[in-house]
Amino acid sequence: VVTAIAGNVNGTVANGITDNDTLTVTTVDTVQVRNTTETVNGNVTSAWMLVPFPGTDGISLREAMTAVNAGSSVGFLDTIDFNASVFPQATPATIAMTSALPTISDSAGTVISALNKTTTPVTLPAGVILDGATAGVGVAGLTMTTGSNRLLGLVVQNFLGVGVVMGSGTGNEVSGFVITGNAGGGITIAGNSDKIFQNTINN
Repeated sequence: VVTAIAGNVNGTVANGITDNDTLTVTTVDTVQVRNTTETVNGNVTSAWMLVPFPGTDGISLREAMTAVNAGSSVGFLDTIDFNASVFPQATPATIAMTSALPTISDSAGTVISALNKTTTPVTLPAGVILDGATAGVGVAGLTMTTGSNRLLGLVVQNFLGVGVVMGSGTGNEVSGFVITGNAGGGITIAGNSDKIFQNTINN
């Protein structure tokens, strides 16, 4: 845990923090997605700023990914997970994409986990569907360019590009996915020492 002092001057407010206010943050962040929109209206300068300062509608997947990438210089592994009430396993919720999601580019690695934590043992998937039917020509579902990323348990469907693009980074993992109906294919791999297992791919 890190305690930071806001660096504002003359008592002005930035990101909801006034001069000399104390903000306690965790260095390993979990950002929970709480809606199915593509809205970005929270503080996306970093993951640890988005958590206390989300938009009025909660945090979207696009917001979470943007914030994690923006704070990559902090150097800690970030996790994005999904609220089980919004994304129940029994009746999966769909995030209908209208454009490409941010490329996963945090140098420390990112975990995007749709594990269903409400069951014992934990099961896959947790009820998160990324649908790319309206995302645009050639758009991929999820793309990563760095290493040490773990993507767990999502459904990726109907994109006009590839379902998952694993770039030149090493040590990435894609597991527990259902990848279906993507025009460009299921998964492309360019790196080394990547792990791909327990996926259902039908394209």
